[in-house]
Amino acid sequence: MPLRWKVLIVLLLLAGIGLGVCWYVNRNFLERHWMIYQVGAAPTYQEAKSKLTWFDAPAERSARLPVLLGRFGRGNGRFDLYLAQYVDDRDSSEALREAFSHQLTSGNGLLARWANYWSWRLAQPPDAEIASILAYLDVLKAAPSKTFTWREVLDLQAVFQWTGRPELAQKLSPGNWRERYRQWCVDRPARLPHVERPGEPMPGT
Repeated sequence: MPLRWKVLIVLLLLAGIGLGVCWYVNRNFLERHWMIYQVGAAPTYQEAKSKLTWFDAPAERSARLPVLLGRFGRGNGRFDLYLAQYVDDRDSSEALREAFSHQLTSGNGLLARWANYWSWRLAQPPDAEIASILAYLDVLKAAPSKTFTWREVLDLQAVFQWTGRPELAQKLSPGNWRERYRQWCVDRPARLPHVERPGEPMPGT
C-alpha cells in the first residue's frame, strides 16, 4: 500500500476518534438541544408533551430545566406555546412551575408572553377570571394555614401583569404572595383595566 494511503487512513482514524471523543464529552449538551428542537418542531402539543416530560423527569430535572426554560421567548412561538401548555398541564411538576415562574421575571417580555397565553386559554372572559381570583385572594389572605401552590403563583403573576403592576411579580412565591397582594391592594384601582382575550395564544404562533 502506498505511503500516502497509509497516512490518509491514519488521519481518518484520528479524525474519527476525535469526533467520538467530542461527542462523548458533549453528549448531554447535544441531547438536550436536540430534544428542544423536537419540542419546537412537533406538529401537535401531545407530541411535544412527550419531549417536555423528558425534561421534567425527576432524576435529571435540575440539569435539564434551565436549558429548557432558557429557550422561552427566544423567537419560536410554537415552542413557547407548547411549554406554556405543559406548565398548565396537570402532569407538570411543581418544580417546573416554580422554575418557570422565576424565568418569567428575568426580562425580555417573558411575563407579558405568559399573561397573553394565560388570558387566551381561560374558559371565561379574562375580566371575570381576574375578578374571581381577586375575590378568592381577599378571602385567602386571612387564612395563613392554606397552602398556596406555584400554579396559583403563576395565576397571580398574570393578574399583576394585566393590572399594571408587573414589578410585584418579581420573585413572587407561595411564601410572600400575601405581602405582595397587600401591596397591590394599597393602590388597587377603583375600576380594573379591561382585558381583551388575545386573538392568538402566543405572539408569533
